[in-house]
Amino acid sequence: MCFSHSPGGLRRKAANTLSRGRVRCMTAMNSTPGRQPILLVDVMDTLVVDPFTVSMYEHFGFTEHKDFLMAKAPDAWIPFELGNMSEDTFWN
Repeated sequence: MCFSHSPGGLRRKAANTLSRGRVRCMTAMNSTPGRQPILLVDVMDTLVVDPFTVSMYEHFGFTEHKDFLMAKAPDAWIPFELGNMSEDTFWN
């Protein structure tokens, strides 16, 4: 995927994984005056360690990651982050 910044936010352009597709996508983005391409780099688990998979289960007293995954409510995080769930409800 290629991304370019537009007044309404990021605009995504699909590009195939071949070099030719990336060049075509970048050429299309650079041909629009006043818009600069944005490079997004995923550094999680390469330059930055994801604590969820490495040490989060130990922090909450579990001996294995799989036990931690079984104990947590899979649908609780988003309502908590959006403010639709209190901290007490989230932890119970």
